[in-house]
Amino acid sequence: MQPCTHVDIENAADRSGRVITKLEEIENSRKTVACSICSSTACLEICLECFAVVCRFNSHVQEHWKSTWHKSYFVPHYGAVSCEECGEYLIIEEIEQLAAPEKSERRAPSGFEQMSTSWVKGFLNLKKTCYLSSLLQSILSIRHFINSALDGTHTLKKCKREECVMCIINKILYQMYNDVDGYIDVSALITALWKSSRTFALNEYQDVQECFIQLTELVHAQHEKPLNEAKEGCDCPAHSSFGGAMVSSVCCCVCGEEERSEEPFTAISMDLIGEDLPDAMDKFFGEERVCLERACRACGGKEYRKRLKMVKSPKILTVNLKRYQVKNKIITKIEKILTYPEDLKILDKEYELSSVILHIGEIDSGHYITYTKRNTQWYLTNDEEITRVSKTDVLDKPAYLLFYSERQ
Repeated sequence: MQPCTHVDIENAADRSGRVITKLEEIENSRKTVACSICSSTACLEICLECFAVVCRFNSHVQEHWKSTWHKSYFVPHYGAVSCEECGEYLIIEEIEQLAAPEKSERRAPSGFEQMSTSWVKGFLNLKKTCYLSSLLQSILSIRHFINSALDGTHTLKKCKREECVMCIINKILYQMYNDVDGYIDVSALITALWKSSRTFALNEYQDVQECFIQLTELVHAQHEKPLNEAKEGCDCPAHSSFGGAMVSSVCCCVCGEEERSEEPFTAISMDLIGEDLPDAMDKFFGEERVCLERACRACGGKEYRKRLKMVKSPKILTVNLKRYQVKNKIITKIEKILTYPEDLKILDKEYELSSVILHIGEIDSGHYITYTKRNTQWYLTNDEEITRVSKTDVLDKPAYLLFYSERQ
């Protein structure tokens, strides 16, 4: 690619060299480089005139250009320079030698990668794969998880791992939010799920909640930290997005002897009790009296007070409403509608509803559909079919999975 006429090549090479040196210092000190506007670490570019760090994914490069008219930006992932006036990535030999010694790994695209989370596309149903389509429509519509998945610590061009789940998710994201028409193929992710769990390979019908748990475990397992590390505080895309913690306490009713244990979670599974979701959550985290077989080690009593308390709220709160019950050794489905609000407050965080997954049909068959929100517009996604709906269409449904995003 020939350099454009808008960029001073000598000056760009000199300033890019200074940026590369600084980035290496930051990397060695284990600090994080992030967008100065939104703190995102995805698709970063660095202004070569004022050295501001801005991201292209959230259109902050364009905002910076329009407010300052600074047109040249160094792109760390490609070892290239972007020109806002040309709309192109420029390969400059001096910079390439400093930033991209392995040229095959970092090839700059011909133009800017256009991504917009306002676009909505359908998913191909590859024979009873609606569980995965519904789940991906939900979690890949939430900006925090998107930014985590596209984080600069894991890029398609640098990854050497075979069958990497994060690479597969990244590719699906680029399919979902580019300006090319067409449906999205999730066959690679289905194959990864089959290989990770024999249950997914043997059973045709899958549960979306089990798929969510398996997918978060896969993402965590392929993170840079060892799998056996405690998940609390893990900065992988799954636990940094959906991870929270609750404390389970059991207190003797006679002497007050208490046992406490902390439990990490990525989703809260609760019974369909109460009139609405806040009421159900109050009962879930409320105190109850229980009788246990084991005696209290302090006084020998067997009656206890038991309760759960959330001590760390996640960025994305996932609630699974249990719709299956066992009666006379037969599993049946509960059709009760538990109303849920658009806004929810837990601990010090305010959440807004971002996605709702429904199961339609019988317990051992049926179909999953999803309501998701892109910016302020709600959509009903049913495999390949996409329909605009209003907010009133989304509320008061027999929800199976609810996703609440932390309000920014």
